[in-house]
Amino acid sequence: MQSDFIFYKLYTKVKSLFRVKLAISLEDRKKYAIKIMREDQVNTPSKLEAFINEVKILASLSHKHLVQIVYVNLEGEYRKPNGNVFKVVYYVMRYAEYGELFEILQQFESFPEKIARHFFHQLIHGILFNFYRFWY
Repeated sequence: MQSDFIFYKLYTKVKSLFRVKLAISLEDRKKYAIKIMREDQVNTPSKLEAFINEVKILASLSHKHLVQIVYVNLEGEYRKPNGNVFKVVYYVMRYAEYGELFEILQQFESFPEKIARHFFHQLIHGILFNFYRFWY
């Protein structure tokens, strides 16, 4: 994994389950978010199945307002800066430069109407896309 990306920031950490790290691809020089779970954290079939289901759902959603999965590896290795190597499962996502809508909403008390309309339009567009894709 480190031969393909330069990791430069921990984006989020949820308990000891997974980490999302920001990285730059050595191939195309673009930023990506990489969700990494240590193999010993997905040590039960149900946890691995939940990870795979998450990947399947995200991979099935192809829309400009939704984060897209670029690559998945169920047998990866991650080397920490101290040299320790861990078996991991991970997927690479397109990087959302301004973060998730929830994070943006947390930072501001309110938005001007024009910006609120812009976010509302994106939200409705994504919801309708998924509704029609899965129900019709």
